[in-house]
Amino acid sequence: GEEIVGLDIIAHKNYLIALGVDAQTHFIARSTDGVDWAQPATPTPTNMLANVVTVSEDIDAGLLANIGGEAVVALWHEDFGIITFYSSADSGDVWVDESAVTDIDISSGNGPQGIAVMTGIDNEDKLYVGTREGLYEVDTAPSTWTFRLIFPMSDHNDNCRRMGVMHDGALWFAQGVDDDTPPIVYRMFVSNGARTIERVPN
Repeated sequence: GEEIVGLDIIAHKNYLIALGVDAQTHFIARSTDGVDWAQPATPTPTNMLANVVTVSEDIDAGLLANIGGEAVVALWHEDFGIITFYSSADSGDVWVDESAVTDIDISSGNGPQGIAVMTGIDNEDKLYVGTREGLYEVDTAPSTWTFRLIFPMSDHNDNCRRMGVMHDGALWFAQGVDDDTPPIVYRMFVSNGARTIERVPN
């Protein structure tokens, strides 16, 4: 294959799971020691991206997360204009297409720009995915995953970029702007069955 371009890496159970792109194909590898890496027995599909990705290319092709004891990868299917999800219950060896069970694909003009896990209003962990169009909540608990847009934003390829749950227990995420404008930052708290999103003073 071509040179592999790295996208994301997480610690999951006793493995490191790494995500990259090899030409037009997402590439997942796992390791118990960070030295020897193995490919999954059942990987994600090939050729989801529209062109061969280069080292200098700015592309949001995919992100990794842990939720409910499973590894999850959100992938940009560039040809279809969707963010699609795969999960693994065996530390990244076999990846299952969640859209094969239900229509969990999120239509978007770009790939996943942020991903985080935090409690939802039902006090169960949810997967939060930041996209060009805003912040989505994905419920991974039922056998058929569901999603909804909980905070729409003006379209921008830096919305929610690398958002995260901070020490105050809130999900912090930013609204994308041009290079000369201070970003608008929000934080989302969930408490007693209610969600509160507030703007952080600059």
